[in-house]
Amino acid sequence: MKRLMLIIVFLFTLSIPAISKDLICSWDAVATGTWDEVRIYERSGTSMYIYQQVSLVSGDLTSARIINVDLTKPHTYIARGYLNGNYSVDSNAISIGGTTIIVPAPKAFKVVEAP
Repeated sequence: MKRLMLIIVFLFTLSIPAISKDLICSWDAVATGTWDEVRIYERSGTSMYIYQQVSLVSGDLTSARIINVDLTKPHTYIARGYLNGNYSVDSNAISIGGTTIIVPAPKAFKVVEAP
């Protein structure tokens, strides 16, 4: 009986559709020159943030793809420019997923679903 229950639970979890999407992050180019690279991080935590790098692109690009994001859960992303081993402060934070999508006012960094 326990084995049957485990099989039923396993099959049920396989039948739940995942809501995973690729996301495109974009930002304004640096005013003068270029960064060596731009890194996108997923940020978690409250009083002490934990950063996990999810994308890295050349500094002359102004967009990056984050693959296979589960949109049933909340995510917060930031970007940092890197130049000569130094990095910028965090960009504005973007939260997406769960029950709300928050798009920031003007300036740079934004997250949208990839086509």
